[in-house]
Amino acid sequence: MNHSEIWQTKLAARLHDPAEKALVLLRDPAGHEGGSIVEVGKALGFPTHLVQRRDGSTVEKLKLAEAMERIVEQADHWAAAADRAQFPKDTNERFVEWAQVRFADQGELVHPLSGERFEVRNIGQQILAEHIKAVSSDFFERLVHTKPDDSPDYRLTALAFWRFGPELGKELQGIGPLWNLLPADTRTPDHTIWQHLDLTSALAGAMASGGRPALLTLSIGPVQDFIAAARSTSDLWASSHFLSTLAWQAMKEVATAYGPDAILFPQLRGVPVVDLWLIDEGVRAELFGNADWNDTNTDYNPLFVAALPNKFVALVPEGEAARLANHIREHLHRWVQDEARAMLDRLLEEIGEQPQGQHCYRQLEEQLRDFPEVHWSIAPWSEAAQAESHLQTFCPVGERPTFFDSTAWKVLTKPIQPQQGWRFWEPNDGILYPVIHELGERALASAKSARPFSQLMQRGYRDSLTGEYEWLTFDERQLTGGSPRRRTDTLWAKVASAKPSWAKKGEHLSAFGLIKRLWPERFTEIVKGSRWCNGLAEKPDLSRYVVSTHVMALAPSLERLIEEGPAFRCLNDSTEREKAREAFDWLRDQTQGLKRPALPRRLMRKELREREWWDVATRLPALIEQERARAEDEQEDASIAKVVARIETAIGYPTERYYGLLLMDGDRLGAWLSGEPALTYGQVFHSKVAAGLRGYDQQDLQQYLAAARPTSPARHMAISSALNGFALDLVRHVVEEECLGKVLYAGGDDVMAMVCVRDILTTMALLRLSYSGGVQDGQPMPSLKTGLDLKRGFVQLRSRLYQVMGTKATASCGAVIAHHQAPLAMVLRELRTAEQRAKKEGGRDAFSITVIKRSGGILTFTAKWGEPMDVLLALRNFLAEPAVSRRAVYNSLTWLKDLPPDASADMLENLLAYQFKRQTAGETAWHTHNGSTLCQRIAELGCQEHDRLDWLSRFMGVAEFLAREARV
Repeated sequence: MNHSEIWQTKLAARLHDPAEKALVLLRDPAGHEGGSIVEVGKALGFPTHLVQRRDGSTVEKLKLAEAMERIVEQADHWAAAADRAQFPKDTNERFVEWAQVRFADQGELVHPLSGERFEVRNIGQQILAEHIKAVSSDFFERLVHTKPDDSPDYRLTALAFWRFGPELGKELQGIGPLWNLLPADTRTPDHTIWQHLDLTSALAGAMASGGRPALLTLSIGPVQDFIAAARSTSDLWASSHFLSTLAWQAMKEVATAYGPDAILFPQLRGVPVVDLWLIDEGVRAELFGNADWNDTNTDYNPLFVAALPNKFVALVPEGEAARLANHIREHLHRWVQDEARAMLDRLLEEIGEQPQGQHCYRQLEEQLRDFPEVHWSIAPWSEAAQAESHLQTFCPVGERPTFFDSTAWKVLTKPIQPQQGWRFWEPNDGILYPVIHELGERALASAKSARPFSQLMQRGYRDSLTGEYEWLTFDERQLTGGSPRRRTDTLWAKVASAKPSWAKKGEHLSAFGLIKRLWPERFTEIVKGSRWCNGLAEKPDLSRYVVSTHVMALAPSLERLIEEGPAFRCLNDSTEREKAREAFDWLRDQTQGLKRPALPRRLMRKELREREWWDVATRLPALIEQERARAEDEQEDASIAKVVARIETAIGYPTERYYGLLLMDGDRLGAWLSGEPALTYGQVFHSKVAAGLRGYDQQDLQQYLAAARPTSPARHMAISSALNGFALDLVRHVVEEECLGKVLYAGGDDVMAMVCVRDILTTMALLRLSYSGGVQDGQPMPSLKTGLDLKRGFVQLRSRLYQVMGTKATASCGAVIAHHQAPLAMVLRELRTAEQRAKKEGGRDAFSITVIKRSGGILTFTAKWGEPMDVLLALRNFLAEPAVSRRAVYNSLTWLKDLPPDASADMLENLLAYQFKRQTAGETAWHTHNGSTLCQRIAELGCQEHDRLDWLSRFMGVAEFLAREARV
């Protein structure tokens, strides 16, 4: 097939089932194959024909060329076998009555990862099937793209159908956000019609040239080492975003050749950088009008979110897989070199130098020669017969591949006959997806174990970020001269003088440091050169807003100043009032003309912008930064302290000096992708079908129902879609709208964010709940107020419903609270240690907090989510009351030292209640926070620990530190 025919075949595969299938099934006399796809097919030039049905009536259906029909049918059958549990047909190819589900009346959804069942009765019942078909037809016909000669453009139309199909629900009242969750089969409602259409289209594209498909698994590295080398929050963001963009450059090669639906993991639908690519490819820009990244009147654009992981799994033609993988490797190395040279050109331009092949260009090429590391594996379906022996090659001695020992494999490799004359299961190669996936994963792991590299000789002074590479220089003799921090004639000394945001005084960077410092500006140039941006009448203000640590520490004070105004408005003492007025007037004069720095999004809310004090308050961080830049190193602290003192006088209370960093990571994501924990086949059936099957007392059938389902493409798509929605939308909402923070990166299950100390616990708890969509049945929900509606594995935010990882999924989180002047490299080390401590000491599904005090002390606390976090929040809130003295905790900790290690819960409760109530002025705060119950909960938690006194001292120490109004 030629290129156009491949895309026509993919489009035909996407049209084999209508999107509204579940809503019209058993309601529409024309059947689902005579639905909206007929009218859409006509608009695309596909011929139709009349088909006579069993009852003698005729229905119009699409008529494909014989070869295309065969490919689409095979792709559909493979996709169904890979994703769908099966049920019996009689000898007339009809399903028995209990295996027929009218979704409009008896609709159910099964969460694909947790197995939780949701009834959606009478959905769409009030809407005529003809109306649903008409709206669907009209919607998809509007997505059809044509060439200049008005003939259908199959490629652009397929891309538009893939991207926008799930958004039709906005036009169907009564369906709404459930449209993108409609099941592919009403009898096994654990996967959506979109996942089935994506998989069928991907398989058809891989089979279109006559060969068989293969799974291409490719990963890019190094990740952690590249990100960890950072001296600022901007470095952190640039590292992660550059790697995310690098991952997209790899995926783009697959998407260009075989479509974005060919990539099974991660899910690319709705990723902003993918949307820009679609527009550049020719998809009409006006279709993206409602996309968040298309809102140019915001201080934050999702285009700057690092949302893609460093690994992908794709369905490609077996005969093209190796060539494609090698092409991706070459493309990535070439792309990195080209982008780095462009950044170095820009650097030299800024300091007035002309690129003339200086020594720094040779250094750049050598240092980036092997970057990134690209590892890949290919698992072809043609090797399915030998898959078991191939897998044995990669298994440790004595270990068999688990899939071939599973009940599912033993049951599914032979037909099940629950009743004479029934046909239940006819295996095809689609059921081999789990073993093909496992083969690809093990082969990739083997490829990663061999890491060939070319030796790079580095002789002179090393760079400031990693200490591994020479810093870029015009003259290599400078690398062995005097200390670079004292030099004024080096490349980086000139950069520090001309562009301090790229390099601070004394910093000298390698090619990797160059990328981190100039990537924000370079990426902005790339976006501004896109077809989308060029088509806008008013150019957007595209800048990466990275909040600094001192801005984040100051953020709560700024919010309070904006909301309450300066202190002179409420002070009674005339002298103090005049001091506050003078201080505020001085601040207002000093901030005039200063550029407003990047701020947490919460401070940019419309209601705050309209406040009288907003303009001055939001420029105060710029004043501090100005003093920092003016001062010599040894005088920096004193200069900043003078400004901070003026601010504190003006607002009437001490400002915060600490900020929080958190790092969250989903637990056992690899196991989830491998199919664990697994649902049984019985769990994924509609309850009506499951009841019908359980009514037959036959051993094979009961084994089938009890067998654990192996992993499937739909499961991978569900995980990817869940992580996509979480990273792109839910994380940003929690961190930047619910709380006072800023997302540094959010890629899949990984989140790094900077948050004010006041909101650190709330942010951690809300992220954990958003990741899973709530807690498992029987567990109490934390007492948090939130704009998110959590629905047992689903999260509703405004008008959109997100299917997230499900209540069986867990995540671990590490957090560090540090002074804004603490070295970031040290804070990052402690942050990763805290995250690992949550996974190891906490046993996963846990959190760990590290407090790094300015005085040098370090306090840590680790616990499970749930009751410990809820009680920690409650204690923090109680201690934050003005009526409660800080000595409540100090006295309790002193008394704890004298208690026996096995002190009872009653003893601990009485001690805490005595001290807490004694240090609380009046009864209001005590009763408002249910002081007696709080002390009881704390004591009960402490008694569950092996070393209860140590646990309680850490618990209360962290709560007390978090409860302080401000930390200096």
